[in-house]
Amino acid sequence: MKRVKEGAKWTWSALRPGAVIGFSLGSALTNMAWQYCVTPLIAQLLSQELHESKYQSGRLPAVIRVGYMNLLDFFAVYGTLCKETGTPFRYPGDPVTYRVVMDCVDVDLLTMCQIWLSTHPKAQNTAYNINNGDVFRFEQVWPAMAQWFGVETGPPLKIPLPVFMPQHKDTWSHIRKKYHLKDLPYDHLHQADFAEAWLSYPADAFNDVTKLRRAGFDRMNIWSEECLISWLNELAKDKVIPDYPAMRKGHS
Repeated sequence: MKRVKEGAKWTWSALRPGAVIGFSLGSALTNMAWQYCVTPLIAQLLSQELHESKYQSGRLPAVIRVGYMNLLDFFAVYGTLCKETGTPFRYPGDPVTYRVVMDCVDVDLLTMCQIWLSTHPKAQNTAYNINNGDVFRFEQVWPAMAQWFGVETGPPLKIPLPVFMPQHKDTWSHIRKKYHLKDLPYDHLHQADFAEAWLSYPADAFNDVTKLRRAGFDRMNIWSEECLISWLNELAKDKVIPDYPAMRKGHS
C-alpha cells in the first residue's frame, strides 16, 4: 500500500483484528447494510480526499446468519444442541487451545475505529492492530456461555465437528420448529469446518494495540466475555436460537 500510495492523493489505513464479534462479511444482509447504511455514513464523514479504510480479518465469529468463518453462530448452535439433548457443554476443540490466550473485537468498536480513521488524517497511511482491550482464555469464558444456555460444563473433549454437527441436522430442525426459530441453512449456520480449525489453534493468538492508542483511539475497554454474551442475546432476540435466559426468568 505504501508503494502504491506514492504520489497519489488518496489515503488508506488497515485494521487487523483477531476475532470479530458481530456482523461478518459474506451475506446479502451484510452487503445491504453496507450499501444503505455504512457506506453513505462514511462517505458523509470523509474529507475531500478519498480515504480507503480496510480491515484484514483473521477469525470471524459473528452474528450474521449465513456468513462464513462465523464462530459465534457455532457456539450458539452447539450450545443449543447440548441444552436440548441434555449433553454437557464441553469445549469441543483441542484441550491445549482451551487454555491459550486470545483476543477479539466487538464489531461496533471496529466500526467506530474505521470511522475514526476516516476522519483523522494524521492517523492514516498505516496499519493497526485492534481488539477489545483485553485478552481471555476459553476456560474463563466457557462457564459464562454455559450459564447463558443453562447447561453443565465438562472437561474439554476433542470432537470431530465436521462429522458431529451434520449428524444433528434433524435434531436442529426439531428445535427450530419447537421454538419457532428462523429457517436458516443449518449447514452454513453451524460452521463446523471453521470451528474445527479455530478451536484447535496451537498457541497464544493476541495483538498489541499500543500503536492504535498512541494514534489517539482509546475506546478499547470492552470485556470480551460480556461481548460474547451480548451477541448471544442478539441471536436469541433475532430468533436464531432459543432465548434460554428469558425462559428461565419467566419460570422464576
